[in-house]
Amino acid sequence: MRRNDYIYNLLMTIMFIFILILNNFIVKGILSQKIVLDLIVGLLFIIGSFLKLKNVKNCFRSIEFIYGFCFFIYSIVGCLVFTLDNYSPRFYFFKINPKILSDTLEIYISALCYYGIFCFSLNRIKIINFDSKIEKEFNNIKKENKMFTLFNLIALYASISNLVKIFMYGSSFFSLSTAAKRQVINSGISHYINLFMLVYSLFITLIMISKNRNNEFKKDFKNKTYIISLFLVILYWGICLTCERRFFVTFLIGFVFIVLYKFSKIKLKNIIIAFAVIIVLLFSAAFRDNISLKTHSLADVIYSSTTEFYCTFMISDAYVYYKHDLLYGSTYIVDTISKLIPKSIFPNKPEDLSVQFMNEYKTNVGFAFNPIAESILNFGKFFAPISTAIVMLIICLIANNMLKKNVLYYIILVTFSLDFHRGAFSNVAFDFIFCSLLIYLLFKVTYGKEN
Repeated sequence: MRRNDYIYNLLMTIMFIFILILNNFIVKGILSQKIVLDLIVGLLFIIGSFLKLKNVKNCFRSIEFIYGFCFFIYSIVGCLVFTLDNYSPRFYFFKINPKILSDTLEIYISALCYYGIFCFSLNRIKIINFDSKIEKEFNNIKKENKMFTLFNLIALYASISNLVKIFMYGSSFFSLSTAAKRQVINSGISHYINLFMLVYSLFITLIMISKNRNNEFKKDFKNKTYIISLFLVILYWGICLTCERRFFVTFLIGFVFIVLYKFSKIKLKNIIIAFAVIIVLLFSAAFRDNISLKTHSLADVIYSSTTEFYCTFMISDAYVYYKHDLLYGSTYIVDTISKLIPKSIFPNKPEDLSVQFMNEYKTNVGFAFNPIAESILNFGKFFAPISTAIVMLIICLIANNMLKKNVLYYIILVTFSLDFHRGAFSNVAFDFIFCSLLIYLLFKVTYGKEN
């Protein structure tokens, strides 16, 4: 590590430690002050990472930055919406008030401080040359064979079956609520199909985006196989966008990550376009449920557009003063292992944390869980910040280690950045293992890649 990097990392570490002290010993109890402090630590992480990584493109290529940025967004939006609602909760399944939110936000601020300390003191925020790694994957692609044909057939089934379900239901499908649309489209294996299409689609995106395909590969791309593959990707995610925004956004993150390969740097207009797309996706949630400014208040529209962040944050509120026996990491280890075992073999396997929460608080609907709530369940609210930061750091370390084998492993963990912040750790771990197996088959078996 160069001397300038050492000094910069040391200064950033000191600033995070200073904010950590302010958060835990000086700024206490008042929600508005905690919101300001959260904004400060979030901006410190974003600006500090930007200065270290030199440009926006490198920021969006850094998994450490992406996970820290997502954590900040999930920490701040819920509190801002609560303030916009004049400190009134949107539901009453458990107690919510400014004091509880302030104490909850204190945990989030501490977690982001610890994460910043780890990232900068260990020099995890650094530039990685992904373009050469992406090119390396194409140099290992030899030719398509029967395994790739099988992948195409599965993608064909996934896309056409959804289209058939819509046709069979009729044109009234588009007037249904989001939840009703999901019931029409989804099946018992929908989750696995979504994960398969995520890997398949990102692989096709990699093929399309490569600059230096050899002549034989260019010739292959012109044939009908790749044209059909592209059509299936567009069809599948187009249908998915009507009712399953979560997986579409997951794919979109990976797609943007790969497309950045084409840009030497990101211009202001690209940032504006990306920001506009995010706004449209957020407000589409409200519009799909027929909530607009014509019939509802601005606060209602914003809440409906940001329910993903609001409800996820509020789960942590429920556990801040909740007395329970600590689980000491069992949800990270036991729950992850049990996810790999079919319920027919292990009928008493632990239920998903979101299901447990739903049953305990009788919410009648599954709230997305979050890493802070899971850390509180395992280690208590005093150790939750540092344990959350450690889990985030471990994920980043795994991603960087897997990057040496194949860039798609890294990209998949990048795409799960939102899933990690809106679900139990075991769910993300299972999905990554499943996707990793597909990537292994796609490259090792299909193309005979040797690591």
